Amino acid sequence: VFPTEESLLKCLYMAAMELERKWTKIKDWPHIYSQIVILFEDRL
Repeated sequence: VFPTEESLLKCLYMAAMELERKWTKIKDWPHIYSQIVILFEDRL
């Protein structure tokens, strides 16, 4: 239980930062993303 809403948000923020730090980057992501945008431009 968190004493305030702000403390809950801080905890969630720190957990998200920790996950992002451990996240494995996708090789050639900018190239892949540009192809996805071209193929699915009407859906993005």
